[in-house]
Amino acid sequence: MITASQKLLQSICLAASIGLICPPTFGQETPNQSVESSASSADAAEGKDIQIVRAHLKRYVDAFNQRQFDTIGQLLANDVRYSDESMNLQAAGSEQLIALIRKSVEAEPSLQLAAEINDVQPLDNSHVIVRGTNTLQSESEADQTSEFAVTVTRIAADGSDAKWQITSIEEQTLSTESESPIESLGWLVGTWKEESDEGLRSDIAFVPGNQFLRRTFTFGANDEPIGYEMIGYDPRANRVRSWTYFADGSFGSGYWAGEADHWRLEMTQTLADGGEATGTCIVRPIDRDTMTVRIISRTVDGQPLPNGKAVTLKRQTSPDSDMTSDREPTVSSGDNQ
Repeated sequence: MITASQKLLQSICLAASIGLICPPTFGQETPNQSVESSASSADAAEGKDIQIVRAHLKRYVDAFNQRQFDTIGQLLANDVRYSDESMNLQAAGSEQLIALIRKSVEAEPSLQLAAEINDVQPLDNSHVIVRGTNTLQSESEADQTSEFAVTVTRIAADGSDAKWQITSIEEQTLSTESESPIESLGWLVGTWKEESDEGLRSDIAFVPGNQFLRRTFTFGANDEPIGYEMIGYDPRANRVRSWTYFADGSFGSGYWAGEADHWRLEMTQTLADGGEATGTCIVRPIDRDTMTVRIISRTVDGQPLPNGKAVTLKRQTSPDSDMTSDREPTVSSGDNQ
């Protein structure tokens, strides 16, 4: 039987406007020992793959700096796709990409590449996406920093001889004149509510200094807060982060990233019983006063849960209220949004 408390938490999970991860309730059994053992084995295998992928990308950077073009060709898939929309650069296939690299280093012989990985996310057993920043440095030009998303794909799996290749590289050059990452989320300021009298309500406002957004959760007609979220820019990680705290004692944190038409929030939450939940929240602005939210890739203590359905949220605050943003919704590219 679902208790009132479980029903409350379930509603929060389904209607979360910026990402809560469902706790291990709602009639689902706690993973048994065999499942935990299987999850541990899978985690170990996944950890090994991530190490291989990190080493693969380090070899790519080293090969670039040492002008080892044959090695670069071995690390790239033949049909690799490269794009940098900010510089209007594209390449279809390893030959085109290596030609671009050759052209760059011939124009600036001192050019060196430095890269920092911010996030490694396995998509499945054969695909891993790596996000981070890279910087091109030379003796005659100012440093040029870009954000990247690299997809690395398992080409063959022969035990320890598994072969990985880079199949996609997307870059976005960072502008020093762009607005601050938190300002790009300013359109969230206001009161948002699910189209239901019993839905979750979120009141979002800047704290003094406009460097952080504070979100207060309430539920239905109850004005008593059930949780808080702080959203701010982490200069060390060069990314927007969230920190959440709830009345039941659970808490969590996560990273924001701007995609083509939505924001993605990767969350990890420590539950009140000591368990761990993870998930990805997709926040998609529709217009100035409407957005949809969907939670996918959910797990509790390593056990997968079904993806949630998209929930529509409407801005409730009147246009002349100080709490309502007059900004149009924006989605900035890259992880440091």
